[in-house]
Amino acid sequence: MEAVKVPTAASRQSRHWRNEAARLIAVEVEPVLRRHNVPMARETLDFVGRLAGQVLAAVMCLPSEQRIAFDCRSEILTDAVSRLVLSLAMELEELQKQPQVSGKAFANQAIAQTSEASGPQDRYTLIQSWAGKVVGQTYLENELRIPRSTLHLWKRRNEVIALPKSRRTHVFPLAQFVDGRPVDGISHVLAEIENPRSAWLWLVRQSDLLDDKIPLDLLKQNRILQVADAAALHVKSGA
Repeated sequence: MEAVKVPTAASRQSRHWRNEAARLIAVEVEPVLRRHNVPMARETLDFVGRLAGQVLAAVMCLPSEQRIAFDCRSEILTDAVSRLVLSLAMELEELQKQPQVSGKAFANQAIAQTSEASGPQDRYTLIQSWAGKVVGQTYLENELRIPRSTLHLWKRRNEVIALPKSRRTHVFPLAQFVDGRPVDGISHVLAEIENPRSAWLWLVRQSDLLDDKIPLDLLKQNRILQVADAAALHVKSGA
């Protein structure tokens, strides 16, 4: 396989390097699939390459001791990767409802393979795998002293992100709460990114529009307008 030059710490998250790594991985994987007669659409292969490139970039950004830990506990990788792919499929299920991605055929294939297998407990586990710790109303009421009536009011005002666990119940990412209330600015983000799942994913990931900073961290620094502007640009770019 063609060597991938590992970037320095300051540039490892550059989009160009991630894209180049993804391209090289996809090129290497394709002949292996052909030798084993594994059918895979070009769109799916490209997606797998991009995913692998992102994983590689994320691993290279870890401290050396954490990378070594992967070698020591390789038995957990299969399950962890399966959870990651299933959570991505669920995200694609939500994004499919948005006009800018409804025409992507590879999303339909991923959804068909996972939607029937995801029961309530599976869905809760998958939510935690990408959203971080999530809690229900009872936890918020008992531990953070947030009355249910107040939580419902925040939800109606789009001041808190609630992720659907089932048709009738929601869970709340715990990281959005500071001093017993949701961080200011969430309503600004939801005004731009209307889908709560997509909004939370954007909030907790590094954003190129914010110099690779995490939007939620900036909200906690009261940089609301900067984050809101970035959310609007994110939607316009169709990223």
